[in-house]
Amino acid sequence: MTLESATDYFNRGYEKQALGDYAGAIEDYTQAIEIDPPNADAYTNRGITKSCIADYSGAIEDYNKALQIDPQNADAYCARGFSKNNSEDYVGAIQDCEQAIQIDPYSAKAYCIRGFSKNGLEDYAGAIQDCEQAIQINLHFATAYYGRGVAKIELGNKAEGFADLEKALELYEVQGEVEGYEEVLKYKKEISDPDESEES
Repeated sequence: MTLESATDYFNRGYEKQALGDYAGAIEDYTQAIEIDPPNADAYTNRGITKSCIADYSGAIEDYNKALQIDPQNADAYCARGFSKNNSEDYVGAIQDCEQAIQIDPYSAKAYCIRGFSKNGLEDYAGAIQDCEQAIQINLHFATAYYGRGVAKIELGNKAEGFADLEKALELYEVQGEVEGYEEVLKYKKEISDPDESEES
C-alpha cells in the first residue's frame, strides 16, 4: 500500500493508535503533519497518542500547536486539560476544560476531566457537580462515575461512593476498558486496606 496524502497517513495513524501501536501512530501523524503542516487534527491525535505513553509534555506541545491553528478546537482543549491533569497542573487543566465547555457545552469529557482536577485540588463538592453533569450528558460514562465516587468517599459518604465505583466497574467491563477497570480496582483496594497500600 502506497501512502501519498496527509489523509492516508492520518487514517493509518488512527488505525495504529486504536490497536495500541503508539510509536507507529506517532510516526504516521508526523508524516501527515509534514505533508500538511496546518493539520490541527493530526497534531491533536498525535498529542493524544503521546498522552497514551505518558509523554504529557510532548502531548501538550502538540495541543498548543493544534490550538494555534484552530483556536475553536474543543477536543484539543479537552485533551490538553487531560494531560495537564495527569501532570498535576490542576488549575491549568480546569482552565482548558472551561474553554472546551464554552466551545462545546455538551462535552462530557471536559466536565469529567474538570471534576478529576477538582478532586486533585480537594474541591470535592465541585468535583461531584462536574461528574454529575458529565453523567447527565452520557449516562454510560464510566470515568465520571469513578470521579464522583472518589469525591463522595473523600467527603465521608462511603456508601454512595462505593456504589459509584461499582457502577464504574460494571460499565468499564461491558465496554472492554481494561485499563479503567484495573485502575478502579486498585483504588478500591487502597482505600479498603490503606495500611497495606502504604507498605507496598
